[in-house]
Amino acid sequence: MSKPLEKSLFTPSQIHLPAVQAFDCGTDPWELEVSDWIKGSGVLDDMQRSSGCEVWRYGNDELGFVGFGSLSEPSWSYPNKGDPRPNLIPMVGIQSKFRGMPPGPKQERYAWQIMDDLQSEAKRHIERAPVLVLYVHPDNQRAIHFYEEYGFEWYTRTYTDRATHVVYKTMALVVGSGT
Repeated sequence: MSKPLEKSLFTPSQIHLPAVQAFDCGTDPWELEVSDWIKGSGVLDDMQRSSGCEVWRYGNDELGFVGFGSLSEPSWSYPNKGDPRPNLIPMVGIQSKFRGMPPGPKQERYAWQIMDDLQSEAKRHIERAPVLVLYVHPDNQRAIHFYEEYGFEWYTRTYTDRATHVVYKTMALVVGSGT
């Protein structure tokens, strides 16, 4: 088995690190959006939101920077108006060279490890609804397949990007509560 990923809190000063600026999710529009978010103002804007946004880098000394995950809360309640707000994953990404890695059971792959950790972090937010939600680009079939395999289900809410007019779909995963 490969060495497990280690997590470190991402700070705004790390945006200029060569490993962060070289982060590469691929060349499709939705992959570029993820890469650009961690390398540019997207991550900084989200970290400065009044609701806050936690961001973590994942990797190890053998592999370097493998991926990142983030957690925040949206302005809306789940599942109904007046209920607590859910845990929102504003952005999550893994470098394209680490897709499907390491070989072996899917639960040991890096993407799965990152999602497991985000689920654990979400459980720490007892003030929020015990659910993880995320928006996914409708053409990002690789991500949709991964999220469905992981246990996410479709949720009725959508988000329309004002600049691109892409209507992002929402997926949700009940995570329970407690540590």
